[in-house]
Amino acid sequence: MLRILALSVANLWRRQAAAPMIHACHLDLRDPRLADELVSRTDSAELMPIVNADIGDLKAEDSNAALADRANAHPDGFPLHEYAWKTVFLHRLAGFGDGLASNVFGIAKQDVLFATAFPGMTPPQVETTLDALRSHAYYLRYSETEGRYYASTGVSINRVLADIRRALRGNTRVTDLLNETSRKVVKAGALNFEILSEVELPECIPDKGAKATLAPIALDSPPVKPEDFIAGSKLRLALPEERHGARLTAPQTDWNRLQGLIAAYRDGNIPVTRAYLQTHAAENAERILDLLEVWAAEARDPDLKKQARAALYGLGR
Repeated sequence: MLRILALSVANLWRRQAAAPMIHACHLDLRDPRLADELVSRTDSAELMPIVNADIGDLKAEDSNAALADRANAHPDGFPLHEYAWKTVFLHRLAGFGDGLASNVFGIAKQDVLFATAFPGMTPPQVETTLDALRSHAYYLRYSETEGRYYASTGVSINRVLADIRRALRGNTRVTDLLNETSRKVVKAGALNFEILSEVELPECIPDKGAKATLAPIALDSPPVKPEDFIAGSKLRLALPEERHGARLTAPQTDWNRLQGLIAAYRDGNIPVTRAYLQTHAAENAERILDLLEVWAAEARDPDLKKQARAALYGLGR
C-alpha cells in the first residue's frame, strides 16, 4: 500500500493533476508501474481487458469511458466517467474469489458517489456516469439483487451488441432491407397526406401544397436538423410557386431572391424583374444573376430554362 501511495502521489505531482483531494479514482492506470502494482501483484492480470476496454490504459485512448467523456464532457474537464468507472473496477480487486458472495466485492451506488465526488465534481454528476455504465460498459455491471456495481470478465449484452454493430457496419444488405421495410410502413395515398419518401434535405419538401406533407427521412441520409424541416431551411431549391409568399416578398437569402426574381419575371416581365432586383438585391445583383445562369443551365423543365434565359437576356446578360 505504501508503494501504491508513493507512486500515486508522484504521478499526480508529475502530471500537475487537478485533484483537490486524492481518491482511488485518481490512481492512474496509464502509469505502467502503478498498473503493475495494482493488477499484477494482486494476481488479477486477467482483468487487464477490462481496463483496456472500459477505463483506458496507456494504449487504449478510445476506451468506453473516454468515449463517454467526450460525448458528455464535464464543464471543468474532469474525466468523469473514467473516474467513476475506475472506482467500480478497483473494488473488483478484493474478494474476487467469492464474487458477490463477498461483502468487499463490488461497491454500492452511494459508496461510489462518496468515493469519487470532490469539489468541482458533484455526486449528481457521478450518478449520471453510473447510468451510462449500464448501457455502455462491456465488463462493468450492476447487480439488481445485491445492489452493487462490479467488474466481470464474462460476456455482457453490451459487448455482444457492440460486436454485432461492428459486423453490420458497411453491410449494404442490411441497409437495403431497412429501406425496403421503411417504405412499406408509409405508402403514398395513405392517411390523407402528401407522401415524399426517403427525404434527405429540406429543399426536397415544398413549402405549401394541397395536403399536409409527410416526409420520412431516408435512413442513410446525412445528419439532419429537425428544425430545418419544420421551420424551413435557409437554403431552398424548391420551385418559386412552391414557396411561401413571404419568402419572396421579404427575402433573407440569395436563393430566396433568385426565386423572387423568377416570380417577378412571370408576373410582369422585365420591368417588374428589374424593379425587384433593384429593391431586394441592389448590392449583390451580379451574384443573383450568376445564380439565375445556374438555374438556366441546370433546371430540368425546358420551360423553366426558357424563362431563365429570357430573363437573363432582358437584364443584359
